[in-house]
Amino acid sequence: MTHLKLDGVTKRYSDVVAVDDMNLDIKDGEFISLIGPSGCGKSTTLETVSGLTKPTSGLIEIAGTDVTNKPPKDRDIAMVFQNIALFPHMTVRENLTFGLRLKNYKHSEIDKRVDQAADILQINGMLDRMPDELSGGQRQRVAIGRAIVMDPEVFLMDEPLANLDAKLRVHMRTELQRLQQELDVTTVYVTHDQAEAMTMSDRIAIINDGQLQQFAPPLECYNEPANLFVAGFVGSPSMRFINGQINGGSFVAPDLDMDIDIPPSVGANDGDDVVLGVRPEDVYLDSHRTTATATDVITMEVDVVQPMGDELVVYLRPEGADVAFETDLDEGDQTDTQTDQLLMTVEPTVDIETGETVDIALDRAQIHLFDNATGDALVHGLEPRVEQVSN
Repeated sequence: MTHLKLDGVTKRYSDVVAVDDMNLDIKDGEFISLIGPSGCGKSTTLETVSGLTKPTSGLIEIAGTDVTNKPPKDRDIAMVFQNIALFPHMTVRENLTFGLRLKNYKHSEIDKRVDQAADILQINGMLDRMPDELSGGQRQRVAIGRAIVMDPEVFLMDEPLANLDAKLRVHMRTELQRLQQELDVTTVYVTHDQAEAMTMSDRIAIINDGQLQQFAPPLECYNEPANLFVAGFVGSPSMRFINGQINGGSFVAPDLDMDIDIPPSVGANDGDDVVLGVRPEDVYLDSHRTTATATDVITMEVDVVQPMGDELVVYLRPEGADVAFETDLDEGDQTDTQTDQLLMTVEPTVDIETGETVDIALDRAQIHLFDNATGDALVHGLEPRVEQVSN
């Protein structure tokens, strides 16, 4: 059973902390993705697992064995890089067998593994070709095949699809999912692409400034984000935020003329500064509301309408405002989650134009509240109002 564990892994470069006390417990056969903004430490974390980078402190275990100070060749891992890096002077077959030949495997075993990998990746007819005779997707398959033939305990993949065009990325994403399910090998996958992480992973580890923000199944991160950073990072279009205060048991946002009663179970006190988060799909035109748990009507002005084919993304601002309102969240990790507009998605057939005044409502069941000082989540989904229940 290949259990991968990172316990307090930290990597410092002089006065820069690239990875800060990283704790990950990855199960046998699990596919996990490391995601986060550029420079957040996800690739450095992967490199500490591979042995390419030695952590400043902490413990790394593979299959119960401490490999923290072992070189890459002794970790029983295989890595696929963003830069495909095939040997240009070798055929596909020679590229696939290179690692096995270095380890002096028998010819019969080498042939067996290459044939298996070629069948899995559907590259049987390409084994005698040179890399420059292959398409980008085919070269990436060969790079993955080079990892497969090593039969490792752990696959490590560092943005392997980043250099492919959008259509090919979607195709290769499906291929990787099928491959991982077939091989059932513990896999750690680094990506900046949310769609890859959400669709492929058993769990995703969201990292910011070297620190783990949340490690959970994709839908849990989407529906129950641990903090403001996760809420703003996961989802496209992202969750939007409104700065306000608890006053008389209600969330009050004066700039929006918004007053939403907050159940006592939330645990927020009068005077607390909080942030309300709501995703675009949970904002409705009052005339098109589809939920019985909607808030009172809020009047807004349409700022921008973006047709997306299957939907319209509508940017909203307070009625009569020259510019969209701005939140005043504290500086720090929450900077990237600040927003100056509410977003709403509607059916493409809805007649809505820039400058138009509209009445909207939010779905109470999908409202998130966060502590403004810490960014931590307070509640995901507000209970229906008493008067709604009694009716």
